Order: sequence, then C-alpha cells, then structure tokens
Amino acid sequence: MKRNPIIPFATIAVLGIVLMIVLGAFGMNEVQKKQAENDEPKKEQKSNMASQPPEKIYSNNCASCHGNNLQGAMGPKLKGNDLSKDAIQTQIKEGGGGMPPGVIKGEAAQKVAEWLTKQ
Repeated sequence: MKRNPIIPFATIAVLGIVLMIVLGAFGMNEVQKKQAENDEPKKEQKSNMASQPPEKIYSNNCASCHGNNLQGAMGPKLKGNDLSKDAIQTQIKEGGGGMPPGVIKGEAAQKVAEWLTKQ
C-alpha cells in the first residue's frame, strides 16, 4: 500500500499559509493600536503649541527649512523680509512655493507671524 506524499505536504503548506494570514492580521492590528497611542501626544503637543513663545514654535516647526537664525536654508530667508503680518499668516496657512500648508495653525501661526514682522 503506497501513500501519496503530496497530501501531507499540501496540508502543511495550507496550514502554514492560513497561520501567516492570521498572524499578519493580528500584527497589523497591534501596529495600528500603537500608532494611535503615539498620535495622542502629538495632538496634545499641537494644542499646547499656542502657549509656547513664538521663538520656540519657530524653532520646532520652521527652522529646519528657514534656518535657526532666519537666514534661509532649503526655504527662503525670513530675516528682513518686507511681508506684512497678514501676508505671513496667509503663507503659513496656504503654503506655496515649496512650503506645505498648515505647518502651524491658529493662534500659534498668529504669534509667529507677528514675531517675524519684528525680525
């Protein structure tokens, strides 16, 4: 009596594939939970941004492109610009020219715009 060697192999292969799918789905669920947990402090940080001084807001959100001393880097220099507070706020809100929109929002954007007009 000869047994077919393909049947045990196929059974193990199917079980392995099912196990991989189940574990993969479980792992993705855990990753999504961790990402949601990590996003909560960022939301708090964004809401607390307006309570920070404008220099710190600039340092945390703008200096990587515009330089620590407003001298310009990847973005244009901001020191000595002739833009009004409203023009700066519009640029922060709408972006453009390589700048993404909404990097800073609300009261924090107003504080930074006012601070930049004095630089």
